[in-house]
Amino acid sequence: MGEVVAAPRDLPATMQTFHAQEDGSSVYNSPLETEKDLCPKQGDAVPGFAGTCGLCSSANVLRLAGVDVGEKEVVEYAKANGLCEQGHWDPGSNGGTSAQGRQKILEHFGINSSVVPLAVDDNYEPTMANADIISDAVCSGKGVIISVHAHSLWYNDPHPINDLHAITVVSVKKVGDQVAGFYVNDTGVGGTQYYPATKLVGALSGNPINVTNQIIR
Repeated sequence: MGEVVAAPRDLPATMQTFHAQEDGSSVYNSPLETEKDLCPKQGDAVPGFAGTCGLCSSANVLRLAGVDVGEKEVVEYAKANGLCEQGHWDPGSNGGTSAQGRQKILEHFGINSSVVPLAVDDNYEPTMANADIISDAVCSGKGVIISVHAHSLWYNDPHPINDLHAITVVSVKKVGDQVAGFYVNDTGVGGTQYYPATKLVGALSGNPINVTNQIIR
């Protein structure tokens, strides 16, 4: 495994700010600039491991924290320690993670984090309160990984199949004090994508999210 060349940042407060946009909204950080430092697309680092969205998201949080690791180092660590799916004939089934597994991976590389349950209604469906939960974490400079139904997010499928997918939330767009949307790094489609808050929350799988306890940027 490659050497970790720097300890993760643990800041007293976020170094990032909101930037005013021409449409009157404001955006936290500079998501398209941030994209240059993150894993663009999953599944290219370790042969036979293509379902590495959660592992790439873990690497992205580490990179946001100033740690120079990539998909390969994280996949190799997860493989060796039973923290990802493996042994399947289909490469797309190898590399899957849970929020708890991602928490252990981040801990190994020096980041303390929490597994945070979503706000749900009486039918255990995620509510719009999650937009504020996710936004508050991102805008305080913490790393955030969420679990979504990929087909809901990508294709507006109202009846998701078994398509759980982890993505890194890198920025928030607000209109006044209201959360309008999120910029995410989605290694399933490559690079940074923007989604309105209602769409992103509607695609949440219901699984808990990863939030770093440390302020990393």
